[in-house]
Amino acid sequence: MQEFIVLQCFSCKVYQVHIVKKSSKWRCKLCNAKQSIVKIFMKSESAKECRVIVQELNEKYIKHTEELAIALGSETKNTPIEEPGTKGTNSDKVAF
Repeated sequence: MQEFIVLQCFSCKVYQVHIVKKSSKWRCKLCNAKQSIVKIFMKSESAKECRVIVQELNEKYIKHTEELAIALGSETKNTPIEEPGTKGTNSDKVAF
């Protein structure tokens, strides 16, 4: 019977289910980044069990990043953000 593992992509941080293979390399299904298996979050013979865990982990990660963005947003709310390379220039004037 096949075994399934839950992994997290280092690039896009999404959790996903993969079938256990002989190779220690895997490719993210979302961003297509090739990477080594660093941490296995779950191992099971049931893909359904793994999918449920993946959904929970992804929901927790999204909530955590949203809370962090809100917390950071309130700290920097009153500070203007300048785009790189626009300091001291009038970007709204166009020369013809």
